[in-house]
Order: sequence, then structure tokens, then C-alpha cells
Amino acid sequence: MFPFQREGVRFALRRGGRCLIGDQMGLGKTVQAIAIAACYREEWPVLILVPTSLRGAWEQALVKWLGLEPSGSGHGLGGGKKEAAESRARLSKSKKNNQKLTVAAVGSGAESRKIDGATFAIVPYSLVGKLAPTLLSKRFQVVVCDESHFLKDSKAQRTKAVVPLLKGARRALCLTGTPALSRPVEIFSQAEALRPMVFTKFGEFATRYCAGSRFGWQGSSNGEELHAVLSRLIMIRRLKKDVLTQLPAKSREKIVLTLPHSAALSKVRAIKTRMDELRDAFLCEDKGFSGGFSGGGRTLEEKRLMNELYQATALAKGKAAAEYLETLLDSSGTPFGDSGFGSNSDSCEKFLFFGHHSCMLDAASEMLRKKKTPFIRIDGSTDPNKRQSLVDRFQTDPNARVAVLSIKAAGMGLTLTAASVVVFGELTWTPGDIVQAEDRAHRIGQRNAVNVQFLVAKDTVDDIMWGSVANKLETLGVVLDGVRGDALEMKKCSKTCAPDRTREQRLETLVARGDRSPGGRLLDFSSAGRETGLGGSGSTQSGTPKRQGTLDAFVQPKASTAAPPPPPPPPAP
Repeated sequence: MFPFQREGVRFALRRGGRCLIGDQMGLGKTVQAIAIAACYREEWPVLILVPTSLRGAWEQALVKWLGLEPSGSGHGLGGGKKEAAESRARLSKSKKNNQKLTVAAVGSGAESRKIDGATFAIVPYSLVGKLAPTLLSKRFQVVVCDESHFLKDSKAQRTKAVVPLLKGARRALCLTGTPALSRPVEIFSQAEALRPMVFTKFGEFATRYCAGSRFGWQGSSNGEELHAVLSRLIMIRRLKKDVLTQLPAKSREKIVLTLPHSAALSKVRAIKTRMDELRDAFLCEDKGFSGGFSGGGRTLEEKRLMNELYQATALAKGKAAAEYLETLLDSSGTPFGDSGFGSNSDSCEKFLFFGHHSCMLDAASEMLRKKKTPFIRIDGSTDPNKRQSLVDRFQTDPNARVAVLSIKAAGMGLTLTAASVVVFGELTWTPGDIVQAEDRAHRIGQRNAVNVQFLVAKDTVDDIMWGSVANKLETLGVVLDGVRGDALEMKKCSKTCAPDRTREQRLETLVARGDRSPGGRLLDFSSAGRETGLGGSGSTQSGTPKRQGTLDAFVQPKASTAAPPPPPPPPAP
């Protein structure tokens, strides 16, 4: 974890595990949430509420950072040889400690039974209303809401279903790059859910901060004061420019999409079945055959099937990839500037979206048109005389937020440094093409760290292509959430609830110990840790009750990176 991410974890622990992490998109809110949840292991299971397109990404993150076995039968997308070896070693090391920990990603109402007995239940917002009685009956004590700006409308059924879950939990985390998409009124539901004893009356909040009147609450007033109150009480927000020195120049990460059932997906599976049959036939005929596929294929039939699978995968992934891009757009606004609420000091994030097939580019373009988001598109059909004018528009027009690009047609010769996030809806067999495409943003003139995201899906051509690409690149570099191979290894932890200050000391000590370990930085909740004062009977720290309902009750001195300060005295009655 990067230093600013560790500080985000400390911020949450100092506030009893109830806060809003509002970091700018791409700064690793997911890993911070996982680390915070790890500090409250005795209060598991954990409920994670996400947009539909992020179910797979969260499951992958839990596998990566907690070293859990992935759910389901698919074990593809393992990456290159080095990455796969590290993953196997990490899973083997943590297997004994995590053998009872499970992840359940719910995709439909019929799958709600998967929640029973699951350590981590991942539920999309689209199902929360339907599953509300079941979720409430489980009495989850740790609840995470990713992209919590989905709760902006207090009258929406989704918000009415989610807020009681947050209020009923002891630890509640809201994650969003845009705590309020456009108006202060949109943050009230999140603030109320996290601190119901402070944000009690909507009328008072609206009058003070939303220019409330008999005509409504759609305005903004006292923005700097609201920003200060939220920052001291529940919210931590960092911008990329603030932590640029801690970030790598270019980072890559894999995002696993969950594909909806469709005719296109059925076709993908049928083609893969035929390829498996062909592979088995080769194995019978030639014992020396490795059993894998290469980009070129061994026979004409293999080539034909591979090309069919490549195109069928694009058709099956198009909608999910477009939905993911839409989620990025929604989570990358800038409601809080340097000077307070509603400042325009930071422009909205821009994106490059790369695809190979027209159907993938069409899916992204259609979504952007429906969303009325200005964008440019450059593919093989683009008039060469208009390419530069399109590039200039993207570089200079703050409203043009997305460039939809063909990997082949727009992968070279263009400067698109206005974007710092590069999304690949598809892979390509040639790693050089990927690097060239990445470098449309990662080149002279780029002022920010560049985050590259690869959208992949299990049981598709990505199972084959990802391993091939990763092997050729060998190392995909440093992922945004930390150095590859890092994990939060969970071992037996004290069953007693340690005070928040003790939890903060636990984090500091474990990070320090993990930094010295040869195997990487592992947050290790071991019996040895408890013996050195990390909780349980060996701990010498004691917590201080906090008075609810006042601003000062939630404000503590900033923790030192060397050692946590002693707990503050109890507030006066």
C-alpha cells in the first residue's frame, strides 16, 4: 500500500470504521476498504454493495489482497508465468489460515442463498431492494458501499434499502470519487447513513448548505464550511496531484468483468468447447503437444476458431465494458475543489477507451451518446484529414471526456495527454500494440500518473490472451493498489473487539513488520502480533469512549507515522 492509502486506513480507524473515502478516481479506494475491513475481522461477515459491472473486480481484489481462493470454477486470467507462480505461492501460504473464508458474488435473486455462510457477500445495487429483508436479517456488522454516489437520491428505492444497512452496521464505509455529483443535497443520504446522530434533520442541512427555500434545495451555500465539516467528521479526499510523488509514472491493473447471460456469451462458450475438443484431439495424436493455444494457432481450423472466439468475446463483453466505462465517468467528477464545495479548480478526469472490434467501439459510443457525454472516436474509418482536429478537440475541450479509439488505427502517432486513465475493452496478441496505445497518454506533456486498466472476462478468449500477453510482458508493472504480490494475509485474530486506538497501533506495527519481511508487505494478523500488543490479552492500550452527536467527538489529533499518539482524554459531559 502507498503511504496515502495507509493514512486513509488510519483515518477510518480513528473514526470507528465509519467514514467516506472520497479519493479521486484511480487512487485505490478498494484496497483501503479491504484493509479497514481486515482490522475488524472479529465482526465479519462483510457485505459489499457495488454497481453490477464491478462484482468481478471486487471478487478479484479480495482474492488478491486477502489471498483467498476465487469462487466459481473458472481459474483463468491467471496472468503470466511469474504472476501465476506468485499467486500460487500466496494462496498456498494463506490456505490454512483462510480455509473457512469464502466470497459470494450474487448475480440474481435466485443466487441469494449464496450469502448464507459467506465471509464476503458482494451484492449489486440492482438487487438490494429485492434482497433487503434477507440482508437486514443477516445483521451485517461491516458494510461497504462502493460508488456510494448511487445513493444521491434520498427518495430512490435503492437508497431507502441501503441506508438502513449502513445505519445498522457497526462499521460502514462509503467509497466514491464524487461524494456529490452536482449539488450538496446529494451527499446528505451518505452523511446521514454514516453519522445518523449528527446529520439528523434534512431541513436544517438543506437550509444551511443547499440554499434551501420554498423553491427547493438544489443550490449550494456555505460550501467551504460544509467541506470542512465533512472532512473533519467523515470524509477523506485526496487528488492525484496531491499524491503524485507517491505514484508510479504508469501503472497497470486487471479488471474482471462479470458478463450477463446472453446469446453472444452462449456462442463464446460453444466455441470454447469446440476448441477444447480440438485440443484433446491433438493431445491424443501428439503427446508432445502442450495443450495450449498460441496467437497464430497450430492448424487452419484452430486459427478459424480462435478468430471466431475473439470476435464473439467482443460481442459478449461490449455491454459490460460500456457499463464499466460509465461507472468510471460517474465516479470521476470533482465536487470538492481545493477551496471547498463546488470549486472548479480541477477539471473532470478524461479517458482513453481502446478496442479492436467495431462492436466494442460501438458499444462504448452508444453509451456515451445516451449519456450525452461529448467524445471523439478514431478508428479505421476516420478521415485522415480529420484525425488531428479530433485530437486537438480532446486535448483542449474540457467537455470532451472520452476518446474511443481503435488499437490499430489510433495506437500510434497521436498525443492524447489530456487523459491519465487508459481502458482496454479488449486485448491484442501483440504486447507492442498495447504499449504503443498506452503511450498515447504516457508521453511528454503528461502531468499525472497514468493508470492503465485491462477489462477481462472469465471463460472467454481473455483466458487465453491474458496469459499470452502477460507472459510476453512478463511483468505488468506496479498496479495502482500496491506492488504486485502484496496481500493482506488473514490469520487467527483476537475474538475480542480491540479499541480503535489499538487497531491503529496494530496497523502501524504490522505495516512496519511487513515492510521488513522478505516476502513482501503482508498485513499479518498472527499470534505473534497479539503477543507484542496488537490486541487481545497482550494489549496495553485502552480505548476512550466517544460522545456521539458532536463534531469534537469525532476529531482526534493526526496520527504520527512513527508511533500513534496517546488517546485523548474523555470529552467533558
